[in-house]
Amino acid sequence: MKIFKNLVALYLILVYAPSTLQAQKALPGKKRVVVSQQVLSCYNPSNQSYYLFDDSTFYWRYSLRQQMWFKHRLVVQSELPWSQLKHEYLVQAEDKEHIYLIEKGCGIVYQLTNDTLKRIDHSYAHKNQYGAAVFTYKNKVHFFGGYGYFRTKNLITYFEKGALEWFEVVNKNYDIRPGSRQGAQHQLIGNKLYMWGGVGRRGYHDEIVLDIWSFDFLTQLWKKEGDLNPFYENLALGINPIGLLPTTWFSSKEYLVHTDINKNKIYYYQSPNFLTYQAILPNFNETQFLLLKKGTNDTQYFASVINLTQLTNGQAPQEQYFFKKVSLLKMVAADTYLWLSLTLNLILFLLLFYIRRVHKTDWFKRRNAVLHPEDFSELEWKCLVLIEKHQSIELSALNDLFDEEELSYETLKKRRESFIKALRTKIALLTAVDVDHILFETKHPKDKRMKVINWGSQIEIDAEK
Repeated sequence: MKIFKNLVALYLILVYAPSTLQAQKALPGKKRVVVSQQVLSCYNPSNQSYYLFDDSTFYWRYSLRQQMWFKHRLVVQSELPWSQLKHEYLVQAEDKEHIYLIEKGCGIVYQLTNDTLKRIDHSYAHKNQYGAAVFTYKNKVHFFGGYGYFRTKNLITYFEKGALEWFEVVNKNYDIRPGSRQGAQHQLIGNKLYMWGGVGRRGYHDEIVLDIWSFDFLTQLWKKEGDLNPFYENLALGINPIGLLPTTWFSSKEYLVHTDINKNKIYYYQSPNFLTYQAILPNFNETQFLLLKKGTNDTQYFASVINLTQLTNGQAPQEQYFFKKVSLLKMVAADTYLWLSLTLNLILFLLLFYIRRVHKTDWFKRRNAVLHPEDFSELEWKCLVLIEKHQSIELSALNDLFDEEELSYETLKKRRESFIKALRTKIALLTAVDVDHILFETKHPKDKRMKVINWGSQIEIDAEK
């Protein structure tokens, strides 16, 4: 019986071992693999592995845990040629069991299952989100923005495994959201998606967008975080658009660039070696990197996994600020500013009206309502001194100041009264004392036909002068 069991076990090994070895082949001594410029790559944090799809018969997987390349066989079940799939699709990992090839414009989805690539969606080619920022949140693939049907977008869509369809993420405040764009960079931190840069279609023209926004998946609200350093624009123009859009690391001509949202810094390194960097894909904590590098003959490309020191050539970085945080005033809508302005002006008008009503002219009053001779003519000052000396004086007692030869009494009376009236007004303007309390007239206590002019307690004469 024991001999029979051993024979059965040996038979199973002979039958299934070759196919298993064919499905996965470990290459422990291999440091890099040769690929084409159109290779599709992604990082899967679930099993800490990088995936490369370049050939229709096999794909590469690099395990960070084992520090080893594995070559897997690949069966492609598609009516499209493999070259077309590589050109029109991108690869994204959802979890260790779900590796997808997704149409770049969003819609059609192929899944890798047991080394077989086959279509699984119930959707169609949307052709609506080319150049979208692609990321995985809560084990669901998401697309932000992109270009399609002659305009750029600013929506977030996601692929639902249960329905095998695409749905839009709800934004609870459509009045506050980023401008539409394609080619934006992004980083997912916790429950927040940070998105910045990109190119937006404005009318018939494209323009670089220099701002940074965050979307909170818990509150489902967008928030503008700030405006990018203009220096970033020069770096972003040199991004090499191979495969997925870069996230926090990218090469730009002779520069290697790292953006750090938490520290609000742009770190950059400069070397001619960085001209050969085509694509950089960091792991979840940015300690290991999949680097797609161009060979010296410009026809071969190599993919290798390296550490930070190797990536930067051991250089110390230069740095600049990443973005200026947005002012609270800029976050207020224009119509809100209008209503606030109208309300404040109305309150100010009512306040001034109330003060003027209650205090009349008292709010213009001098601290001491003292009259000085330099503010008056010689005749005016003589008149004031005379009235102040007696405090109360008959109006006719001022006639000597205005009398002239051949002047009738009626003319003298009018001249005297108009002079006193003008003088009262002038004193009121100088002192802000109520005109009714300045040189006011009363009837003579013994002869009601005679007028008496009174000084008033609220004004004084400069005693020194």
